[in-house]
Order: sequence, then C-alpha cells, then structure tokens
Amino acid sequence: MRQNHGIGNLSKDIAGQHLDPAERNLNAVLDTRMRFRATALLVVLASGPAGCAHADYTGLCRPFSAALDSTPHSMLQVSSGEFPAIRDRETYVGCQVQYETNDSLLAGVHVPEFNAYEGSPMYQAGWRQIVNMTADGPGSGIFAIEKGPVSCVLSWERPAEVDEGGDVSVSTTLTMTIQCRES
Repeated sequence: MRQNHGIGNLSKDIAGQHLDPAERNLNAVLDTRMRFRATALLVVLASGPAGCAHADYTGLCRPFSAALDSTPHSMLQVSSGEFPAIRDRETYVGCQVQYETNDSLLAGVHVPEFNAYEGSPMYQAGWRQIVNMTADGPGSGIFAIEKGPVSCVLSWERPAEVDEGGDVSVSTTLTMTIQCRES
C-alpha cells in the first residue's frame, strides 16, 4: 500500500490510485514521448504515401486543361497526386489530365495540338519536344515535352482497326492523358 505524502505531493493515475512524485515524473516523461511519437506518426500519415509531402500539382497541368476545357468534351478530369506513369508504369508524383471527346461533340472544332516542334504555339510558349520520347502509329501516339523543370508526357488514342478487306475503321472517340511532373 502506498503512503499518503499529503495532497500537494500526490496525483492519481487513471485507475484512481495515488502516485508518488517519482511515478508522476516517469508518467510525464512517458506521456511526452508518446505524444511526440503520435505527432510524428500523424505527420507521416498526413504527408501521404512514402512520406512524400502531399502538394497540389494541378498548376503544372493548367495550360493543357485550360486549352482542352475550351473544346467540347464528355470528360475532363484534372488530378494531383501519385500515378503510374504512362511510359513505364513507375509511380510518379505530379498531375494528370484525362480528356475524352468524340466526333459528334467536336463537329468541326479542332482539339488543341500540344506538340512543341519549332514554330508551334507550344514552342513559342517555351515548351520543347523531347525527341527521343515520341511514338506515333495508327490510332495512338505518345510524346513528351518540357519547359524548365516541368516535363509532360502526352498520350492520345483513337483506336483503329483494319478489317479483312483492308478497310480501316477509326473510332469516333478520342481519349487523351497528360501527365506532368517537376524534376
């Protein structure tokens, strides 16, 4: 049984038992350590996967989303966070634009061209084509551009197929994915 050292020297634990000053000091130290560990855990959890600070990267994609928003579309979605990269499926942190439209919505309206070859509007805006990151084929393509520390990979798809008679049929749906990150 614990001795009563007077009201000024006692405090009670959660179970209502009296604690002497040494026990109170030990509990205070342990309480401080637990609060520190809990705070550190909350910081890691709030910062997102792999301890990366969660920031809003949608500004990196704004030139693309703004240009696409001015065209008729069935979907335009801008997201910020972690994504599997188009080119290698590795996870990256940045922004992503997903766009979909079709011929009946467009009705003669042209989808913005984001290639940054010399003389193009993107080139004049300071973007440069990453030449070794370009592939174009029937029904799909992928290319990359950069401006300062920002690099973007753009992928488009309008599926096409060739029937047995050699006729090409092209989908009326156009999808585009744009992924940007800072280096």
